[in-house]
Amino acid sequence: MSRLTLRILTLTTIWYEMSFINRIMGVRLDRLFVGLFVGATVCLNSCSAISTLKGFSGICFPLAVLACVALLFLPDREGDKSALMVGVLAFSVPPVFSALANPSYSNITNTTSLLAVVFLAYLCARKEDPESLCKVFVSVMCVTSVFSLALWVVLNIAGIDLPLPILENVNGVHYKTIIIASQFEETYIEGNNSMGFFWESGVFASYLLLAIAVEFMLQSKVSKLRLSLLIATLLTTGSTAGILLLPLALSVGLLKRGGKVRIAISLSLLIVFIVVLVNFSSIIAELAKINPSLFSKLTDADAVTRLTRLQSPSICWDLFVQSPVLGYGYGGALDVYSAYVASNSTVDSLTTTSFFQLAAFGILGFAMWLVTTWSVFATRRLPATAAFVLLVMFVIVINKEPHTASALTYMLIFAFLSFGEGLTDLISGSKHEGANEKQA
Repeated sequence: MSRLTLRILTLTTIWYEMSFINRIMGVRLDRLFVGLFVGATVCLNSCSAISTLKGFSGICFPLAVLACVALLFLPDREGDKSALMVGVLAFSVPPVFSALANPSYSNITNTTSLLAVVFLAYLCARKEDPESLCKVFVSVMCVTSVFSLALWVVLNIAGIDLPLPILENVNGVHYKTIIIASQFEETYIEGNNSMGFFWESGVFASYLLLAIAVEFMLQSKVSKLRLSLLIATLLTTGSTAGILLLPLALSVGLLKRGGKVRIAISLSLLIVFIVVLVNFSSIIAELAKINPSLFSKLTDADAVTRLTRLQSPSICWDLFVQSPVLGYGYGGALDVYSAYVASNSTVDSLTTTSFFQLAAFGILGFAMWLVTTWSVFATRRLPATAAFVLLVMFVIVINKEPHTASALTYMLIFAFLSFGEGLTDLISGSKHEGANEKQA
């Protein structure tokens, strides 16, 4: 038997076995394999610890391109995609125009990488229905929570120092990692806080908050197990902002209930907000006494973390004022901001997304603001009060860490946009929902 004949028989056998498995399991293996590859690539390109490691940081872009190519071979989902198209244009056109106006190696390379991430998220929303995407997001956060929580318990409660692989990132920081969950080797940075697969615990806390809110948005009856897991893991991140924002995430679920209950909850939340706002300083001071390691940085006027969060938006705004039409370009804005950080002892990183969009892309960055705001109300899964709370939380979350190049964030925005049936139906549907809410 010739080698060619043998290869043909082997390929035929493999095809037959895959077809048999498809019929038995009711699953298309090609779609399953593509889904797993795309999912891993999305996670890798979403502020992951792996993406910062030496020897790994260069694989994010080529994998994102390969994932986009793989998705192109899958059929589109059914339904109107006009709102989705507006979304991808809002996040892709400004970087292109800004890069053309500010041609440089940094702008070209960084913009190309950003576009790969945006189109990866766009194709995910184009090929899969939005509810499935949101469910996958919550499931991914639950899976990484299980591993992170187990790792946290072993290290902090059992006191067992596991012999995990220790890898160094491009900034000289070391991670103990099992890919799906990591922790800093340098305990002085964030102790043994849970980080998931992200590069720091604050980013993990942000996505846990979004997962809690999305769980409420999708389910009429929320899974107590998933909710408990997400909340428990959030508490182990040690993120001050994450814990302070938890009531907002939970209030999305409370406000989803209809009629007089929603009105009562809305009034109660308004009263609580006013009380907290008036007594904010004293409340933070008391919290700092209860848990100094978690809340003391809010009372320390010289804490670099606090100063960075306060100054980062104003620095980006100053850059926007200097170049308001098309900005500095994605790479250019990063370079200018990094130079400022290197010469300033009170700012150590970029923490804002919205204002950085203005610095990088100029006035076109406002289109990104508009689409982000619109996407939350486009879900049509929440009453206006709950959608407003979700929007407030979403805006705070993406402005306490940089999400400009995070595929998961874009995927959520595009999924939210895809819940609408199109531009015309979305506008008319919003009017009907507003009328229905008044009647309730």
